[in-house]
Amino acid sequence: FRCHYPLTFLISSEYHSDLVKVYAYSQSYVEEEMVRGGIIMIPYLVVGFAIMCVCSIVSVMTRALYMHQENWYKIALAIMACLTPLLSCSTALATMFLCGVRFASILCVIPFLVLSIGELIDTYY
Repeated sequence: FRCHYPLTFLISSEYHSDLVKVYAYSQSYVEEEMVRGGIIMIPYLVVGFAIMCVCSIVSVMTRALYMHQENWYKIALAIMACLTPLLSCSTALATMFLCGVRFASILCVIPFLVLSIGELIDTYY
């Protein structure tokens, strides 16, 4: 994967033109950038998960207080409702890798999709 970086450096250091810009592009280069982008987005995933847990806890406890059914187990239920999509995604990816499925860079984006689409669908119900 790293063979494109020296090529890109060579082209950018030796080729100078005001009219044409040269960029190295290949499937492996794009995959590596997608993986790097997915790793950079991990803090946002953690913050999004924390915000989702807080909103879930607040909404569950507000409803429980209104119905006079407050219970500490409802907090665990709210957290597990947020944790379940991430655990299922992790289990599915681990099973795929154990079965020998080749790694694809799009798999780095799946946890973000599961959180965002899952919450979107949950709000409709």
